[in-house]
Amino acid sequence: MAKVFQILVPDNTLVSRIISCENQVTELFVIDRADKKFVSEYSADLNKPALYILVNRDKKQLYVGETDDSIKRLRNHEAKDFWTEAIVFHSTTDTLSTTEVKWLEAKTYEALKELSYYDLSENKQVPQQPPLKRNQIYTLEPIFEEAKNYICAAGFDIFLKKNVETEEAPQPQTTDIKEDDRQSNVWILPSSKKRFDLEACFAEYGEVYWRITNNIKRIRKGDRGYVYSSDPDKAILYRFEVVESQLPYSKIMDRDDKFSKSKGELNKEFAAKGGAFVLVRANGFVDDKRLSLPILLSNGLKGAPQGAIRISQEEYKLLLDFIDAHFEEKEVKPVGVKARRPPFKFSMIGLKPGDVVYFEHGDIPVTVVSENTVAYDNEIYTLSRFCKHFMPEEGSENKEYQGPAHFTLNGKTLDEIRKEKERNN
Repeated sequence: MAKVFQILVPDNTLVSRIISCENQVTELFVIDRADKKFVSEYSADLNKPALYILVNRDKKQLYVGETDDSIKRLRNHEAKDFWTEAIVFHSTTDTLSTTEVKWLEAKTYEALKELSYYDLSENKQVPQQPPLKRNQIYTLEPIFEEAKNYICAAGFDIFLKKNVETEEAPQPQTTDIKEDDRQSNVWILPSSKKRFDLEACFAEYGEVYWRITNNIKRIRKGDRGYVYSSDPDKAILYRFEVVESQLPYSKIMDRDDKFSKSKGELNKEFAAKGGAFVLVRANGFVDDKRLSLPILLSNGLKGAPQGAIRISQEEYKLLLDFIDAHFEEKEVKPVGVKARRPPFKFSMIGLKPGDVVYFEHGDIPVTVVSENTVAYDNEIYTLSRFCKHFMPEEGSENKEYQGPAHFTLNGKTLDEIRKEKERNN
């Protein structure tokens, strides 16, 4: 969706500047290190919780941090001689707390570390995500995307991917993707029957919420692949597609816990430590050993899979061609649940940022901010979170609400409008 950014330049140097966007309660300061006058003039705006990034674009160096007082923190960083500009991102309405900017700091560092376009060695310690409730994370995800949009609009290239020609050749048995993330990739994911009954999970649901660990952090929606089952099978048994990636925890993921055979942590506990998930859907299986480990080794596999392997890279071309040609599948037919309905987005019913919908209790107007958030009284909410705060029922904070069913437009609930459009389609 197109966005219009406003850039305020206090003088004709065009260096330090302020970036804002209509209908958003956040803004970005770009501060030249030598521009003391700019910092002094805007001191009243720079003393609130903020995400900040110190940048040297020539040397491709960054430092990511968070602070309650940007002016004081920048002064403390004057001893660091590498940076030439500072980026400061905060809320104009003081709605971002210290804990929330700590989450933004950790999220930003993780994203930049994964892209590897800039050197982050100035961060001597890796920022850690603070413990937040699921609804808080849902609210912060679009704010993180806002920050990225601001930074790109300000002319910084820190969220770009490294050029493939400048990187080292990939090593065997790793998933260090050297191509653009938008390219669809093919994976082998290992599974152990001793730890998880994947067969029963696929039989009941046709899909599984796969935990993202270090070796599959770059797996994306639209990728595909195969599941290698270790002892006693030692063979590829399933084919899959990636339906969603980088998913935060939700209660539906608890259903997979019953298939766990180990004494490891539950999905909820994994998520509480900052873990995320990939929704993997089975779309075929074989019931023999035509893709057993010895056969795979003789066709280019370099060893029994211990972690995720990206086999769409050039060195595994023959292996991928062999697997694709010999995977004569049977259809996977889950019996336990109906097809999952995609999460509600405002664009599904033709709404865009700036449009107004009404909370059914009290006819309270709220303004659409993003695909899944609204603004009310200078604070951003998801529809479900808004219901928890403002539903006139005792104990509403402990209930789960289907947000679109409690907001209206032109006399109909958003859910009713969505269903009408789905029927018409």
